[in-house]
Amino acid sequence: AIKKPDWVLQSPPKDMDNIYFIGISRRIPDERHARADALVNARKQFAQYFGTEMQSVRKKTSYETMGEDKNTIRELQAELNSAAYLNCLKDKEWYTEKITLPDRNYYIVYVLTAVPISDLHKLLETNK
Repeated sequence: AIKKPDWVLQSPPKDMDNIYFIGISRRIPDERHARADALVNARKQFAQYFGTEMQSVRKKTSYETMGEDKNTIRELQAELNSAAYLNCLKDKEWYTEKITLPDRNYYIVYVLTAVPISDLHKLLETNK
């Protein structure tokens, strides 16, 4: 059997070039669907992180353009729904657990994803 990677057992790795997110699927009978579910989970984490970053950038810039809060929130939602920022998220490693039960097999999939910090800075700059 393949040994569980450290990134599954502990927090994501840290380095100066990337921000990491670990997606974990629910227990799903189809491995392909479990992989997709893990990736969706990682994307949600990234979206939450990225949304927080965007809001802090917006707060800094919205002081200069007071009174645009509702528009800012709408713009932020539109940006979070766009695929542009999700393209920064790259899957690096996968780990699959197979659970065999009497009625069927289930899969729990883990995916280690990374966002290059340089890409994140570019996105934050272009979305000011």
